[in-house]
Order: sequence, then C-alpha cells, then structure tokens
Amino acid sequence: MPAMKAMKAMKAMKAMKKAMKARKAVAAPAPAMKAMKAMKAMKKAMKAMKAMKAMKAMKKAMKARKAAAAAAPAPKAMKAMKAMKKAMKAMKAMKAMKKAMKARKAAAAEAPAMKAMKAMKAMKKAMKARKAAAAAAPAPKAMKAMKAMKKAMKAMKAMKAMKKAMKAMKAMKAMKKAMKAMKAMKAGGAMTQTGALQSVAETTGLKTKEVKGVVDALIGVAVAQVKKTGSFKLAGMLNMKLKNKPATKARKGVNPFTKEPCVFKAKPASKTVRCLAMKKLKEML
Repeated sequence: MPAMKAMKAMKAMKAMKKAMKARKAVAAPAPAMKAMKAMKAMKKAMKAMKAMKAMKAMKKAMKARKAAAAAAPAPKAMKAMKAMKKAMKAMKAMKAMKKAMKARKAAAAEAPAMKAMKAMKAMKKAMKARKAAAAAAPAPKAMKAMKAMKKAMKAMKAMKAMKKAMKAMKAMKAMKKAMKAMKAMKAGGAMTQTGALQSVAETTGLKTKEVKGVVDALIGVAVAQVKKTGSFKLAGMLNMKLKNKPATKARKGVNPFTKEPCVFKAKPASKTVRCLAMKKLKEML
C-alpha cells in the first residue's frame, strides 16, 4: 500500500515538473493559442500543487498510523484516526484529479479549432446585432434629416393642393366669363369675343383654347398678307384692303364751324385698313 502511494506521488511530481515547464514557456510573449495552452498548463500546475499538499497530509497520516500501531495511548490513537481520515480525503482528491486530467487531455485532443470556430460565430452574431441596432436606431443627424424630409413632403403636398386650388380658381373665372357671355346672348346684346369663341367651340366640339389658337393663327396670316400684298379675303366674306395716307404739311385755312381763319397742323404718313363685305356675306344677310 505505501509503495502504491509513493508511485502516485512520483507521478504527481512529474506532472508538476511539466506544469512548471509550461509556466516558463508562457512567460515568453506568444500568440493567443500558446497563451491558452499556457493557461491550461498553469491550471494543471495548480492541481499538482494541491496534490503535493495532499501527499504531505497523507505522509503525516501514515506517520500517525505507525504511531498508533506502536500501541500509543488512546488520545494519540484518536489523532491518528483523524489523520487517516484526512489521508483518505487526500486519496479521493487524487482520484478526482486524475479524472480531471484525463478529461482535459481529451479536450486538448479535440484542438482549439472548435473554440476558435465558436468565437468566430459569436463575433458574426455580434456584428449582425450591431448592424441591426444601427439600422433600427439611426444617428441624430439621420433623425434630423428624416424630420426635414417630412417637412419637405408636407410642403410639397401643400404646393400641390395650392396648384389644384389655383386651377379650380381659373376654371371658376372662366366659367363666370362664360356665364356672363351666355347672359349677354340671352339678353340680346352684342356677343363678346369670349362668347363667340365658346359658341364656335360648342359647335365644332373643340376646346375654347383650341378655337382661340386657330383664330389667332388666322389673324396672323391675314396681317402678314395685308402687309405684303395690300389685301386679304377672309373666308370669302370680307375683303380687307390697305390704304396708305401720305404725310400733310401745316397749312392755313378756315374753321368750318366758326368760319374763322386757322392753321391746320401737319400730319405724318399713316396706314389704314378698309374692310368691305363681299357677295357671300351680303347673300347670307
């Protein structure tokens, strides 16, 4: 029995020496993996130290047991019994340490790659969580930009509503003019230009703006032709002729109303357009 205990003590001593070597290796600056191994070795050394203490306690218990075997008095035997109990506890601690050493060796055989993989996964999760937090809670500047954008959107909506209101106002004014023209027609008065355009629009099925555009284009052609040739026939109904009046000098004369002598002022040259009804218009009238 003492030989077995001595063997176990020798093994513990060897483990402690290995731990001390590992501790020295840790003292030099090494990468993270070496540091991890050094930490493991240090833990082993700590356990070996505990084992050494247990061995010392066991030796004391053995000495107490021998003293008890030598027929010591009763109080010494009691002390020996207590020391033996301590030795038994130390033996149990040694067995637990052996199991822990086997489990640690098995874990070391798996390689630290698994731990590195777990660390990488945890880091990826942390990065995703950080991105999600950044997307969920924007910076103060982004919040201000969002508020400004909302205000701009409201302003845009207000502008659109104002434009619609302006269009509605214009439509109302046009309708009022049309109503006035209709009332004038019903009252038998002279038709206004707007009333005439609306009447043509209703007859042809066109819009009032389109009719006005056609009339303006026709007037432009008539003016150009009168300037160029001196005459233009409008729809075979009206014949427009250009008449050039020469300039006149100042002259003396008699006022036809008062019969008193007076001076007539000089007049510059001028152009006038005469509009004569043609046969088609006369027949229609």
